[in-house]
Amino acid sequence: MGAAISLRADFDAEGVRRLARKSKHAAQARRLLALALIYGGGSRSDAARLGNVTLEIVRDRSRPFAGRSSKLLTQRRLRTVFGKGKILAENDYDAFAAAYDADNETNAWNAYYERPAILALVGDVAGLSVLDAGCGGGAHAAALLERGAVVTGIDASAGMLEIAQRRLQGRARLLLADLNEALPFTDKAFDLILASLVMHYLADWSGPLSEFNRLLPEGGRLVLSTHHPFMDHASTGRDNYFETYSFDETWQRGGKDIAMRFWHRPLHAMFEALKSAGFQIDIVSEPQPDPEARTLFPRAYQSLTTKPRFLFFSAVKA
Repeated sequence: MGAAISLRADFDAEGVRRLARKSKHAAQARRLLALALIYGGGSRSDAARLGNVTLEIVRDRSRPFAGRSSKLLTQRRLRTVFGKGKILAENDYDAFAAAYDADNETNAWNAYYERPAILALVGDVAGLSVLDAGCGGGAHAAALLERGAVVTGIDASAGMLEIAQRRLQGRARLLLADLNEALPFTDKAFDLILASLVMHYLADWSGPLSEFNRLLPEGGRLVLSTHHPFMDHASTGRDNYFETYSFDETWQRGGKDIAMRFWHRPLHAMFEALKSAGFQIDIVSEPQPDPEARTLFPRAYQSLTTKPRFLFFSAVKA
């Protein structure tokens, strides 16, 4: 079978429809959608209700597409590979960890806005046990260690954890963990939890916030940053600001198109989620960027000083 490309795809029908509308691989995406409907076990409406399917597809020059096997899944993920161009699984940080970390180190949004702002909100951490939830490549963890904290970092990306391990050189405990699942720590294990730019990847905040509450003693603090809902909603073009919904973006990193999925939730939903999980909010912040960004990144600086980007919370376990 000459010039064959093996492809495994875990996806939902709506996700493929969006890909078919937006992607330079629209024709292939439409074929994938047709196969998904067929192997999903019935009509177009049946397949839409079934939602997730798994297909293993082989394409070659003589047979445009051949599919075999189907299985219902609980995950809603998409992975496609077409020739040299790639659209990777949504939020697949393993696939572009090095490129992401390099950009994160120096760009206006992270290095000169989010990171200094959330570290200022964290304040004095000398001697505290800190969980860096969604630690990525370890930039925040390194700053916390320099301030005297005892740091544990968790992330769902093994690739990002490898970068963090190289950066931190054994000075922090690093674990692979998913915030949608129970975390592998005892009750009241940490004095403070930092969750930097991770909550907007989660469809439901109740489970992770409940776990954060469990891991803190009374009076322990949760400090988090997330997409500002006014930014999200304006960029998506959706009609209803007050609903919680997912939206997709495509990033370019390391010569690859990266499929990203985020969750918009209105401001009141964030407050209610924190309150329901047993937290009392003491600070809500919409900070300004580091003044150095004005010279280094004038366009980004103009945007960050006039438009909402990220929202910051400090909350105490009641």
